[in-house]
Amino acid sequence: AMGLKQQRWLHYYGANELIAIIFTCWLSTYYPVPVALAIAVATQIPVMICMFCILVVRLWYRTAPSVRAPRFPRPTWREFECTARDGVVLRVRVSEGGGEKVMLLAEPLGQCGPDLYDPVATWYGSEYTYVTWDYRGFFASGSPKLQRRIAIPEHAHDAVEVLAAAGFEKADVIIGHSMGTAVAFETVLCYPEKVGVVIILNGFHGQVFHTSMQPLIRLPLFGDLLAAFVDLLVNNAKLAGAFVRFNLVFFGLVLPKYVRIFGGSKLLSEIQGPEYLSAFFQGYLGGLLSTDTNLKHWLRLFQELDAHSVYHLLPEISHPMLVVSGFWDGITPAMQSAEIVRRVPHAVHYCDPFSSHASILESPERVVGEIVAFLQQVQEKEAAAPAATVPTVAPSGKRAGGSKKKR
Repeated sequence: AMGLKQQRWLHYYGANELIAIIFTCWLSTYYPVPVALAIAVATQIPVMICMFCILVVRLWYRTAPSVRAPRFPRPTWREFECTARDGVVLRVRVSEGGGEKVMLLAEPLGQCGPDLYDPVATWYGSEYTYVTWDYRGFFASGSPKLQRRIAIPEHAHDAVEVLAAAGFEKADVIIGHSMGTAVAFETVLCYPEKVGVVIILNGFHGQVFHTSMQPLIRLPLFGDLLAAFVDLLVNNAKLAGAFVRFNLVFFGLVLPKYVRIFGGSKLLSEIQGPEYLSAFFQGYLGGLLSTDTNLKHWLRLFQELDAHSVYHLLPEISHPMLVVSGFWDGITPAMQSAEIVRRVPHAVHYCDPFSSHASILESPERVVGEIVAFLQQVQEKEAAAPAATVPTVAPSGKRAGGSKKKR
């Protein structure tokens, strides 16, 4: 009824890939294999154009209204440190003056601070208490002694310990972007009783190199080339630093022109100022260069994300889930989101036709609108259903909301 499942046709990515393989094999009988492959890839351009046009037309049928202006100011944050189970010190941020409901914010890889989620926080305001933290190995948090201790499951364990340190037993909502979606999935799978609703922004189910930069079809050996490139950067600190600096210069030149051509978000301009996109990327990439540890763990976590997968466990997730993807996302293509929704029983998908990997920055009005409509629908279902039949209620004796511990 809300129009959140209107992109079911995106599930046919797999069929499109199979057709492309058959087409390539047929062309290879007439042309050399590299030429046949190039022709098959080129035919995907009109396919993407057609899919984009369908998404744009279907926007007219959406019933989730876009958010046009913030309702509340940006939250202020109280910061403190907590010690994880293995002795790593984590920097925690908790919003001040929030309500009893809790929203746990899992950051994207390399992001310092919760500014990315301002569009959500300025809509809900004090209805929620927002909790986030610096991942182990980054910024103000400590680093583990063993490299293996920065694997994705470790961050999920940290998430629950951070909640407890903030005085809560459960998060009513966990929201993750990019790598934060991997942390969200692991948290839900390892501690299902600690999470109510899951919101996935530009997410993936694992093995990112196999689909990154491949929006509709996977290219032979491309994932292996990406893995080899990251491995080269991991083992060459100077080259890695030069790569990040190049991207700083590149985005510094491109983003102002992007905003002038396509227009920026009025919502985020009001919240963070007109240069919000440039400020985000400068803070993101610049923070990686602040210490050698940040850069090293940033690259290592790319490898961890490629080694990690929850694809086989997705049907075990019974929580309500909203999955948001960007149609032009080259880093985590919308194909991954379609596969997630196909396997998670209570998941719905909104594919934004005008954004890439940062949908909440590029199209915050539509993304927040979908979040608001989805959470409202979940609340209405929980209010209408008997407590025993709602899969996301807290265990007996605890509230369904973010129960606070006695401090």
